[in-house]
Amino acid sequence: SPVASTQPSGAHQLAARNGRLVASRGGGARRASTLIVCPTSLLSQWHEQIATHAAPGALTVYVYYGGARVKDAAVLSNYDVVLTTYGVLGSDFAAQSREAASIANAADESASSAAPASSRLVAPFAVRWRRVVLDEAHYIKGRTTLSALAVFALPAECRWAVTEAERHARWYTCMPGEYPTNDVVIAECPA
Repeated sequence: SPVASTQPSGAHQLAARNGRLVASRGGGARRASTLIVCPTSLLSQWHEQIATHAAPGALTVYVYYGGARVKDAAVLSNYDVVLTTYGVLGSDFAAQSREAASIANAADESASSAAPASSRLVAPFAVRWRRVVLDEAHYIKGRTTLSALAVFALPAECRWAVTEAERHARWYTCMPGEYPTNDVVIAECPA
């Protein structure tokens, strides 16, 4: 079942203080800060590392995994960090794609001239993320795989793809709409 480390807060920017991550309290509209996508085997490690290295209560974390996960974008938007897996994203993307196809087919079969209602976006795809971090990014090296298509569909200001696999060792920073390349790009997210 999903795990939340603390209740959501208004924090949305990170800073380092005394060697620990702390959230700075800023004004303005609240948005989800970071979506971290990783293999299932690393999900608990990410959660533990955030708990270890963030000041107590500084960050709110939600694990978007399992059948009982909250599928409400408004809820996800209230967390500083959301952790999920490539498999969950792929599954949600496939379900969303099936629903959209079903609606389109129903509209084609209908004699009505009215436009079909647009399908509802599944939670991770309905949130405008500050950043999306892909751990073990070689999981999406095939651009046409379900997991890759799901990752590319995530709305984000910045996308960071990291892998330690020796033959794939690269850092990527992709702006919205761009796909990872073999070039090494280091850039900061826009403020």
